[in-house]
Parts: sequence; C-alpha cells; structure tokens
Amino acid sequence: MDLFSLPLKIAVIAAVALLIFWLLRSSSRWDGYAMRHMLDAFLSVLESPRAGCSPWGYQLVQGTLDGRLAQVSLLPDSLITRTLPTLWLEFRWQRGHDAWLCIILAANGMEYFTDDVDEGSHMVTPAEWPKAVIMRGKGPQSAALARRLRNLDLAAYHDLKMVTLSETETKVIMRCARADVPHYRVLRSADFPEDSVKPELVSETVRVVRDIERTLDAGEEVA
Repeated sequence: MDLFSLPLKIAVIAAVALLIFWLLRSSSRWDGYAMRHMLDAFLSVLESPRAGCSPWGYQLVQGTLDGRLAQVSLLPDSLITRTLPTLWLEFRWQRGHDAWLCIILAANGMEYFTDDVDEGSHMVTPAEWPKAVIMRGKGPQSAALARRLRNLDLAAYHDLKMVTLSETETKVIMRCARADVPHYRVLRSADFPEDSVKPELVSETVRVVRDIERTLDAGEEVA
C-alpha cells in the first residue's frame, strides 16, 4: 500500500463531499425560491394581488377577480406511493351559492388532496356531462344547483379536476404538474418543475370560474 497516497485520497474524498453538500444546499435554496414564485403569473390576473406562503412552502396569492375576493394556492399530493406525486392548483373565489355541490372529474378514489370527495351524498349527474363525472351534494337544493349547471361543458377544460360550490365560495382544483421522475425514483420526494403553472393553465382556471358563473346565471330552474 502506498502510504503517501492516503492523505491525498482523504483530501479528495473530503472535497467531493463538500462539493455534494454545496450542490444540495444550492439546489435547496433554488427550489425554495422557485416554490415561492410559481404563482407569479396570477399577480397580473388578480386585482390588488398579495403574495404569501402556504403551510407547504409554496407561493400563495390573494386578490380579487371581478370584484370578489380570490385566493390561489398549490397542493402537493404525494400520498399515493405507487404513482408519481401530483401538484394541484386550488382557486377559491368568494361567491356564495344556495347549496353545497361537488363535481369530480376522472374520479379514481385517490383524491387525498381534498376532503370534499367524502362530503355529502352521491347524486345522479346531468345527462349532458361525461360518464366519468361523479357528483356529491347536500340537501334538496343541491339538485336544483346541479340542474342550473347542466349546460357547463366539462369536457372543454383539459386540466379541471374538481368543482365545489358552497354557501360561501366557488372552488376549483386544476391538475398542475407531475413530479420529476428521476428525482422521485432516487429520493422518493416530490420535485415539481419551476414552470408548473403555465400561462394556459392560468387562463383555463380563470375561464372555468367565469364560465361557472355565467352558466349559473343563464341556467333555468327545472321543476
């Protein structure tokens, strides 16, 4: 064994370890910065916007849309161990309704990112909607609310996952992004792209909220 090479080997190992530590720390700082700016596109969409931070470390934006209070946040869903984690966008708009109604698109029983899927009772969906849609409601007024929404073209929204109407708000949840595959396979942690909230997702989210409002206003009560 070459004894003179041992100190050199130790120095090389130490240098590599320091480099890895620095890269991980730099990556962590960058990820933190990116997480706090993923919703920046909504700053130009909402009136009087204010940016904050959610309990999950992601950016949270509050403001008004069409004169009503609104809040946008991101929900990381990593509880389903056999699939890639998903990042969801939640848009809450202060617009009260006569009843509580939840509409779930492409339901798979794995919607752990919200409690709405367990609320209320199953209802028959309007014939105009896709077969894969599930609807839940509370009380007799929820059926009347659903009838007013029957002309809402759910198939027109590519990223829409859920709509919840309640006595205080309209809430929509949009599919935002899937986790980075290599990062998840190696570290088993979710790492979502910095550009997860694309301009077309922002436009679609606002369009969904406004289309729901217009459809409700235009909907005729069915006896």
